[in-house]
Amino acid sequence: MSVEAITTVLVPATATAPAGPYDLTTLAIAKSELSIPTGDTSKDSFLSRAITQASRAIASYCDRVFQAEVIQDQFFIEQYPYPWQVPGGLLEISLSRWPLPETGVVTFTGTGNASRIITKVSSVAGLAAGMPVFASDGSSPSGTTITGTSPSSVQLSAPTTSKAAGLTFTAGLQVVQTLSASVTQTLVYGTDFTVDAKKGWLIRLNAWTGQKQRWEAVPTTVQYLGGYQTIPDDLVDACLRLVTMRLATRGRDPTLVERTQGNLVGTERYWVGPVHGQSSSLPPEIALLVDHYRTPVIA
Repeated sequence: MSVEAITTVLVPATATAPAGPYDLTTLAIAKSELSIPTGDTSKDSFLSRAITQASRAIASYCDRVFQAEVIQDQFFIEQYPYPWQVPGGLLEISLSRWPLPETGVVTFTGTGNASRIITKVSSVAGLAAGMPVFASDGSSPSGTTITGTSPSSVQLSAPTTSKAAGLTFTAGLQVVQTLSASVTQTLVYGTDFTVDAKKGWLIRLNAWTGQKQRWEAVPTTVQYLGGYQTIPDDLVDACLRLVTMRLATRGRDPTLVERTQGNLVGTERYWVGPVHGQSSSLPPEIALLVDHYRTPVIA
C-alpha cells in the first residue's frame, strides 16, 4: 500500500531580526557561547550568516523543518484494483511535520461576529496563539490562526464570515475526507480519529467501537500546526557547535592538518579524501546529537 503526500505551508515560521525564521539559535546565545561581549559587534554579520548556514545543514541532514508552522497535507492513498473486495487503507497517517501541540485538538463554541473576534467563549483552556482554527460552517478562511485569547474571547488572524451564536470551532487540527468529486466529510476528533502528538500520527477510530482501524483509501486533507514552538536544547547545542567550528576555522583551508615553522619556510600537511569517522555532511559528534530527529528517507 503506497501513499502520495502533497505538503503546503499555509502559515510559515517567523522570527525577529536579525534571526532568520529557520535558525536553530540566536545571535545573542551564540555570542554568549563564544564569550563575545554584547557590545562587540565586529563578528555579528559572520555569526548571523553562520547560524543560518549551520541550521540549514542540520535541517537538510534530518530532512525536515523543525519550527512550528501551519501545514496542509493532502494524502492520496492507493486503492486496490477491486476495492469492493479488499478495502485497503493505512494503519496510521504520518504527518509531514511533528510534534503536534501537546494540547491536541480543542473544540469550543462562540459567536463569530463576522470579525476577527469570537466572543462568548465559555472556556479558552488548551487554546494558544498559532493554532489553526476551523469553523464548523466553513466561515473561517483557510489558514486562519489564533493570535490571542482572553477569558471569554478568541482573537483570530482573519475575520469569520458568520455572525451565528453558539457556532462550533475546532482548533489545532482538521481532517477532511473526499468521498467523491462533490462530497466531503469532516472527521470528529476523539470519535473518528485520535492523534499521537509526539510522532505526528493520525489514528483512525471505529465510530461504533472506538477501536483502531485502517484509514480508508480516499483522498484525505489535514490542516494542522506542526513542529517545535521552542527549539529543543540538543538542536541548539548542535547548531552552536557547528558555528563554533566555523569561527575557529574562519579563513583557513579546511584540508590543512599541520603546518611547521608558522609563516616561515617549513612544511604543510593536508588531508585528502573523506574525514576519518565521518559518513555524512555533519561531524560525527554533531550527527549523533541530531540523529533521532531524522526523517526516514526511502530512495
